[in-house]
Amino acid sequence: MQLRLVSLLLGLSPLGFAGTWSGYLVSSRCYQSAMNNGSQDAGLVGRDMNRTLRQCAATYKTKKFGIVQNDWTSLKLDAAGNQKAAAIIHAAPKRSALYCVTVHGVRHKNRINTGTVTTASVRRYR
Repeated sequence: MQLRLVSLLLGLSPLGFAGTWSGYLVSSRCYQSAMNNGSQDAGLVGRDMNRTLRQCAATYKTKKFGIVQNDWTSLKLDAAGNQKAAAIIHAAPKRSALYCVTVHGVRHKNRINTGTVTTASVRRYR
């Protein structure tokens, strides 16, 4: 009986992390590097986060995508999410922009196993 209950709970555990996240579409490598290169003492206060977003905005060359949420935390997309994000970028006009997207899927730590990626808005910046 207990073994069945444990098996059931383990089988359902990923469902507890399903959800929707919104944020700016970025190159996950660039954003992670930018966040790691700053002074540990400065935190977010000493950074120009809008500049970091513009520098790390997703482009036609981006292979690994992430989303940066309102609190400046980032979540990486899985392989399927990377393909869906790339399709959004390639379908857009070739202009510099920040894409605000909504991602539906299952979260595992800082990665989203993506179900869908949809564009919420586009903010031009050059």
